[in-house]
Amino acid sequence: MIATLSISATGSQRLPDHGKTLSPATYRRISLTPRIVILVLAISAVGTPSALQAAQSPIYLTFDMHVDPVANGFPIVGKRSVYQERTENMSWVLDQTADFDIPISFLSSGWYMEMLVDDGPCGDGAEILRQLYATGGQIGSHSHSEYQAGKFDWPSFNGTPNLIESRKSWADNIKWVNRGIETAFWGDPPLPVSEINNIKGAHLPKTEAEYHTLMEEFGIGVREPGPEEDYYAYYGHHIWNPYRPAADNAMAEDLSAPFVQVVSGPVIGKAGVHHGIMQDMTAEAVKRQFLQLYINWRHDDRTNAPEKVWTWGWGSHAHDFSPGSDSRADLMDVVSWLEDNFSDRVEPNGSQVMQYATHMQTAEAYEIWETAHPGESSFSFDSLAIDWDEYPYLAPVAIAMQDYLWEADLDLAGAIDAFQLNKDGHDAVVLWGEMGVSPADLSSIFSTKISVLGLETGNVYGLSVPPDSIRVGAEPLFIAERLPPILLAGHFSSARSTLHSVPEPDSCVLLLLALGLLLPTFFGRLHTWQVGA
Repeated sequence: MIATLSISATGSQRLPDHGKTLSPATYRRISLTPRIVILVLAISAVGTPSALQAAQSPIYLTFDMHVDPVANGFPIVGKRSVYQERTENMSWVLDQTADFDIPISFLSSGWYMEMLVDDGPCGDGAEILRQLYATGGQIGSHSHSEYQAGKFDWPSFNGTPNLIESRKSWADNIKWVNRGIETAFWGDPPLPVSEINNIKGAHLPKTEAEYHTLMEEFGIGVREPGPEEDYYAYYGHHIWNPYRPAADNAMAEDLSAPFVQVVSGPVIGKAGVHHGIMQDMTAEAVKRQFLQLYINWRHDDRTNAPEKVWTWGWGSHAHDFSPGSDSRADLMDVVSWLEDNFSDRVEPNGSQVMQYATHMQTAEAYEIWETAHPGESSFSFDSLAIDWDEYPYLAPVAIAMQDYLWEADLDLAGAIDAFQLNKDGHDAVVLWGEMGVSPADLSSIFSTKISVLGLETGNVYGLSVPPDSIRVGAEPLFIAERLPPILLAGHFSSARSTLHSVPEPDSCVLLLLALGLLLPTFFGRLHTWQVGA
């Protein structure tokens, strides 16, 4: 059913970007006086982003692969077997990702690098390290609670290790990663090892304040993703912006912190508890979360929101990629899907959608942004509670799409991107267009009337819409038989999405507005005006 809205010159209806009003889901018939027509045209003239000016840098997508400690009770022959297995898995990853130009964010435990050094620069491990670095990858240090007690002897501290014990664990692991880098490059690495090995992930120390202490002591500038994964428990997705973390809250921001926290999800191909949080990183969930991320990034990009660094990715261990593993299958599924839909995508304003990067490259992009935006916040989660007023992203996207899994890419008529989702047997479709308004027929998915939600504005455009009569414009739509009740209350309608869509008019625009007030006598009343998103 097409709604009719009548607006007077004193009305307070907010105008979305491009100077158009209300829904991309349907045409809206609006009676306007000439002065309102001039007002719409004037605001459109200043509110539309330049067609040639990119607003946001690409989404930096990272691929973490690290080597965990080996069971110290294994005999030396067992440890060598594990070393070889993990090296072979790493080789498989490099072979599979070579055609996609994906740099690997590699971090290693000390025991693996001790084995690499023992094998020498001609060994398989050294060859893999050189290949990984030559293709743009990083080499960093990752440890749990182990320390070196002797040759190939890496026991773990028990209980809650103190700062002195944590420091030893760090020192032993970092030392061997440095030696592994030197060995792999025949004693002449391309950069000083302190610049190459400048990222750390560790289970020790157990407190954030002590972690900050060691990061500063060792002069390490980037922290491997991990502690910030807790965000998933609150909003069903991970953080999408790097930041400097506070010592008393790993998800709050402290611009004076000595290192950058890069963000990511845990192991690709797995759904389970990680970092104490139930998280789904199967291929279907990764695709859904990337769609959520893209919709947020795209909104800021096309509304000329202030630039930020956007990033996400997946984690993994070298042992996750053994033949026949879920991680192998899901990695290639996700990479192929990204290649088909987003890897080479460029927005109408010229913005590149995504770019593969390492943790350290992402941190460098953040530092460049930080220099250009002194004192500005990138991300901070201070409340540690679900608070939609504090939430920095599009709330309708988080609420409507939470826990859905990607089901299929849809091929609809016209210039429409559409993706089918499913949650517990209930279908949903997310779709948007780039040029004008196009019809969409979803009757092959929905047999009953459906609900239509604008994912940028939070506007509910219909609760009983025929599935063969959808009108799709630039705003992404969420289509389902039913919407979450919280979205029906209107709390999120036309909220964050319009904050940056209409800039302050300059003097010329004000002149146009003044002229608009004088022209009604020349035009009389207009007939019905049709607008779309």
